[in-house]
Amino acid sequence: MGFTWNVEEQKLKKEKDSNKNLQIFSAENLISRNEKIAFIDSRTNGQMTELLELYDKFQVEKDTIKKNVDGGFKDNSLKAWMSKNIETLRWSDYKFEIWGIGCDRRLNSLMYKGPYQTYDDVVDQAFHNMLWDLYHEEVDWFKAHDEASILKKKLEESKVFPLLGFSYWTGSGGLQKDVNGEPAPYTIEELRYLSTVCDKLEKKLDETTAKIRADFEKNFPS
Repeated sequence: MGFTWNVEEQKLKKEKDSNKNLQIFSAENLISRNEKIAFIDSRTNGQMTELLELYDKFQVEKDTIKKNVDGGFKDNSLKAWMSKNIETLRWSDYKFEIWGIGCDRRLNSLMYKGPYQTYDDVVDQAFHNMLWDLYHEEVDWFKAHDEASILKKKLEESKVFPLLGFSYWTGSGGLQKDVNGEPAPYTIEELRYLSTVCDKLEKKLDETTAKIRADFEKNFPS
């Protein structure tokens, strides 16, 4: 089955909108591990497969990496091994974390979840993180293409909308009207009306200010 995604479908946003408390998208439980790997690879030039192959090689060769008296890997020895074996993955030679596949973990603890993470398996965690990144892409796309979002942004940036004297709210939900001291959404009809009014008022204001400037320059030449 696999997992496919394009921003126009808005599939993740629709799922989140239907469940405000959503923490795990349905796709995380519906597709196989190999299908998750394939999807992550398709968006990272094969880096999930590269990481898993690197992890398998590390398991085979880790006993050849020199250790400190406390049993931990010597930094110089681990750095030399990673420099020799890593091809395209980004990594830190400070904490030896692998970066750039949607989940930053150290190679020697790749299959153990860290604080604020959901899964032990790095594939599951990277897929989970990638879905949330794609969800936010969908939200941004929706705001850029949705008529209501466009009109709210236009009114927020309007130089004449505040002159109308309406009490309103702005914030993460965008422009909202004030109803008895509480924010409430504008209907699409209200937003269209206000947008049209502001266009007319701004045009009139530009015409009036241009006339005033012309009269001033005529009557008070420098």
